[in-house]
Amino acid sequence: MVFEAKHISKSFDSSDTDGIKKEAKRRLGETCDGTQMNEPWSERRIPQALRRSVKGGDMTPDEMDRKITEIKTARYARWMFICLPGGAGTGSKLFVLIDVVASGMDLDKSPVTPESTPSQPGANTF
Repeated sequence: MVFEAKHISKSFDSSDTDGIKKEAKRRLGETCDGTQMNEPWSERRIPQALRRSVKGGDMTPDEMDRKITEIKTARYARWMFICLPGGAGTGSKLFVLIDVVASGMDLDKSPVTPESTPSQPGANTF
């Protein structure tokens, strides 16, 4: 499982699932090896985490190889944990768990930006 947690100070109505997902997606950073939680980023990070477990003595190299094989066969889940403020003046919190794949959060496509959109019909940008 790949898990990311984000604290968001912006308030949302608990029924605004699209707004919460959009804000959560916006909070995922661009790292030196891609967008957090997208598939290529996750696939690069999993072996790194397993190697740390071997170095830390929590896992043997054989166990690491078995785990990598198991992940390749069964795949992995990507989840986000979001902490939001509750209603105004309540001091409460709203906690949201998002299954990245099941929720339809497409993290593997680049967002459309003004720079990547042609300014005139038929214009090409390079």
